[in-house]
Amino acid sequence: MSKEKKKSKRSHVSLIGLLFGNRRKQLSFLEEEQLQSPMRTIIKNFVANKVAMTSLIIFLFIFLSVLIYPMINDIDLSYQEQTQQNVAPGFNMMKVPKKLQGNIKEISIGSTFSVGLSNDGEVFVWGKSKITSVIDIKNMPENMGNVVQIAAGADHVLAMNDKGELFAWGNSRNKQCAIPDNLKQVKNIKRIYSGYQCSAVVTEDGMVYFWGNTGIMDFK
Repeated sequence: MSKEKKKSKRSHVSLIGLLFGNRRKQLSFLEEEQLQSPMRTIIKNFVANKVAMTSLIIFLFIFLSVLIYPMINDIDLSYQEQTQQNVAPGFNMMKVPKKLQGNIKEISIGSTFSVGLSNDGEVFVWGKSKITSVIDIKNMPENMGNVVQIAAGADHVLAMNDKGELFAWGNSRNKQCAIPDNLKQVKNIKRIYSGYQCSAVVTEDGMVYFWGNTGIMDFK
């Protein structure tokens, strides 16, 4: 074969290899070509990806927790907490006022808010205190004086000062904030209470006054 034909053939082979990617060195029959399946390539690339592996570990942890945790701790799937419905997430429920730190006399918890009473008779409110678009628990009555007791209900607060006077604010749709007239002259109140749509007080002589949604407790 002439030199020109050999050169032409070599150029033809190089062109084919360039076009179709056949540029690998031809192995002898004594050498073994290592072939790797597409799946193995995918797995190898996935394992080498740190972000993908971290995501996989987190997913497996969550998946196994969902399967294993109910076996350890029984979960009541029928349980519902209506007071937390449509409540936006936030960190303000844990933000106790600085003026109350180390000076706490009482703390009472509502549905999405907390009420604290200092040793100085001052009332503090924190958390998600906005009950409706117009009702905010932080809007407390003025001139309450020296408050000695507080009681938070689901959406209202009841307070009593050192003179035995009662103050209530918040949602009063069921008249839970409307203090009865026959109670305004009572001065021997021992303890005050607030609940879901209702309020109550107990006097020193054991009398109980209950108002608001009286049907919810079947109180007579």
